[in-house]
Amino acid sequence: MTSKDSVAWRVKRMHLGSSALAEEDLKTLSSTFGTEVEKLERLSFGLAIALDTRQYPGREVVTALQLDKARKDVAAAVRSIDSGLKALQKAKLQLESVNFQSPILHIPQFKKNLNSREQLKAAIESAESYKRFLESAVRSNLVTSDEVSDRRQLRDERRGTVCKFIFEFWSELGRNVSYTTDPITSERIGPLISFVNAIILLITDPPAQLGGESIKFEIDIFNSR
Repeated sequence: MTSKDSVAWRVKRMHLGSSALAEEDLKTLSSTFGTEVEKLERLSFGLAIALDTRQYPGREVVTALQLDKARKDVAAAVRSIDSGLKALQKAKLQLESVNFQSPILHIPQFKKNLNSREQLKAAIESAESYKRFLESAVRSNLVTSDEVSDRRQLRDERRGTVCKFIFEFWSELGRNVSYTTDPITSERIGPLISFVNAIILLITDPPAQLGGESIKFEIDIFNSR
């Protein structure tokens, strides 16, 4: 079966207590992946929420390239701020022993400039604060870029929510939310990727599987929180 980046979800209007997976599907998953049916039922309730037609009206996808481009741009900006901070800190040290004297201290502009150390300190604190803001935004995946318009690599927002429910379930079982890479084919593999696609097959129409790179992308986002 061909793996995809975006699939056709089996969405419908859900009601309180709706389950995304049939009882027989839960038993099969339980036997295959060694987990209790009761725990899988809780996951199924969460998946039903993700598949509700009221989720993500009118905005199903954003590009993975936009997310990736924004993270790279912010990382570059943080490096630039770090370089600037080093220069400002150096300037601050260079001014530590400097005394400003003049026979014309009555000139207002000169008096204002005597406060340069405090201005420099404020600039450093402001840059450090903005750097922390940028780093927090990236960790929380709150950045995107307007510059990328290539729609060939899609990140389905519903896919993100489905994967999040699955990863949280997997983690609660005491299992690592991770993947490995086949040394020959470079394919992303592992128990979690198999588990994700076993579920994706059951909640897509027509039945489909997600590509390993797409699941890796979601795992990386989940683990960066």
